[in-house]
Amino acid sequence: MVSPSTIVATLYLTLLAFCCFAPPSTTTGVEAVAAVPISCNYTSFRSGAYEHNTTLSASKGYNIYWTVDQLVGVIYLALEVKTKGWIGFGIADPNGRSMPGADVVIAKVVNGVGSAEDRHTTGFTMPIMDDCGQDWVIMNAEETQDTTIIELARNLTATDLIHDRSIPPGRVNILWAFGTSDTLGYHGNQNRAYTSVVFYGDDAALPIEDDQKSIELLMNVSLPAQMTTYITMAFELPYKTEGPAHIFLIEPIIDPGSAHLVHHFFAYACSNRTLLEPWFTPTQYAGIVPGCDLLVYGWGLGGNALILPKEAGIPLKDSPDAVRFLMLQIHYNNPTLISGVTDHSGVRISFTKHLRQFDASMIILGDSALSAGPIPPGVSNYYKEFSCPSQCTARWPHDITVFGDWLHMHMIGNMGWGTRWDANNTFLGYTTRAEYFAFDKQQIADVNFKVKRGDRINSHCVWDSRGRSSATQMGEDSNEEMCFEVLFYYPAIPKFNFCGLSYMPQVPTICGSIRDLMPVANPQRPDNLANVNKTWGAPTPPCSTGASSRNNNNFEEEVVKRVEINIAADDDITTFVPSATATPIIIIDAKVDEEEVTRVPPVAAVSSGAAGMTLFGVRSLFAMMALSYVIIM
Repeated sequence: MVSPSTIVATLYLTLLAFCCFAPPSTTTGVEAVAAVPISCNYTSFRSGAYEHNTTLSASKGYNIYWTVDQLVGVIYLALEVKTKGWIGFGIADPNGRSMPGADVVIAKVVNGVGSAEDRHTTGFTMPIMDDCGQDWVIMNAEETQDTTIIELARNLTATDLIHDRSIPPGRVNILWAFGTSDTLGYHGNQNRAYTSVVFYGDDAALPIEDDQKSIELLMNVSLPAQMTTYITMAFELPYKTEGPAHIFLIEPIIDPGSAHLVHHFFAYACSNRTLLEPWFTPTQYAGIVPGCDLLVYGWGLGGNALILPKEAGIPLKDSPDAVRFLMLQIHYNNPTLISGVTDHSGVRISFTKHLRQFDASMIILGDSALSAGPIPPGVSNYYKEFSCPSQCTARWPHDITVFGDWLHMHMIGNMGWGTRWDANNTFLGYTTRAEYFAFDKQQIADVNFKVKRGDRINSHCVWDSRGRSSATQMGEDSNEEMCFEVLFYYPAIPKFNFCGLSYMPQVPTICGSIRDLMPVANPQRPDNLANVNKTWGAPTPPCSTGASSRNNNNFEEEVVKRVEINIAADDDITTFVPSATATPIIIIDAKVDEEEVTRVPPVAAVSSGAAGMTLFGVRSLFAMMALSYVIIM
């Protein structure tokens, strides 16, 4: 069901669409609604009226300003860009962080009139206009000799979850772009980028401990002029002098001089020094070193740091079940056979002697043995599924809490997700779901769920091989493919690092280490293939038919009561629509039926630098307030 706060926020934006806009300087909640002026004369952009601002690109002159009113559920956003062309701003797929799957607004000023269009993207193509209304309300538009300013407002919570994305608290992945003309077209390689911003709530900043120490483990290797190179090297950690301690942060360090060649890397925990003696110098090797099969950290292009929760840390101490040595394995991809490059990439590890409640660890799910077989060419959605079966998790000594999930595929990876099922095969939810997987924007997703003994996890990968003329094998090379799902969890389960498809067809499941096998079918119980279809960005039926196109995060249909507001002509109401292209909103008699909520279209255009004035009669304001009260009750 759509929450009352979302409906009130939508009505509030409707009211703002009729009034000129002055962003609140404080988060006043309901008071902000009461303070919306009946008439006003806001004529120009004032950066100081916003609570926050950041520069997305100094060289390109792209700045944003914003204020969030959490009680009302609205964000006020100003875009200031050094261009006289169109401006693009978007909320990216949280697990894709790329253009496909983004909720985008395209704004511009043409002949003194500003406009904003609510669009979405499903690929590296022209953004598609949303077909069920426009969520972005444009409040002001200005254009100077070389700069365009657009001021907008929208709900924090998406009401159309097929084409819009909510703006949650914490760090949000965004993208931006602009053009040099008012005609929407390709922005080029320079006038666009991806980044992240905290609009409100806690920042997922790197944690700090008052006694923390950090060490850097870096390669020092001259890379050969070959397409695929795996360099493996062991490092000794200060477990004798600094332990017992807990590692609480692992950060990637990518050498800028060789970043174009660093494809991905894994860091494995090791404990037996005798086995590691040959590995303390860089060695070309792509396999798992004996005694080093516990994955501690993984990074792929566009990846992020591993931040452990306050309850858990990776143990650093003189014990066989702790991390005493680290094996770093970096995959370099050099398709143009560049020579003479030396790499110093690696990791920074931070630890504290303030021991946490639990030890943390990781499990690799999916096709960890790279034995799933070839992917045929020319297929848009080639699908594979793998299980960590209930018979395997039933062996655990205790339940676990998962705080991170990393989906890993290679260049033709298209979608990935995991599903959770209890011992009775009842669906518990998704581990994570990336409908628009981006090979160069991989990251560890922040999650929070429990896996109980006897639960089952099915990991899914979908590839798009339409650009391939021959079969794609599973393997280590960039042009080959993988399907991993890595869970970061606590409390740690000793010697349990892998769970998924085996390398032996007659004993098809790995349960524990890469050599611990069990005769359970894989996948144990296949999921519904309907999940292979993308839901976000899918075409929707005509909105006027009343057919529902809105789904929640579990892809269940939402049906709510629709509120139709029809305003008849009234002497007390004078509505000024600042552009002939705008859609006037007519309000009054509230009538309720059993259809889905239809969003009222906002004013889509506003005169540049002019006050778009609306005079609401007292009667209509009371009608709006009464309607909000009825909806909430």
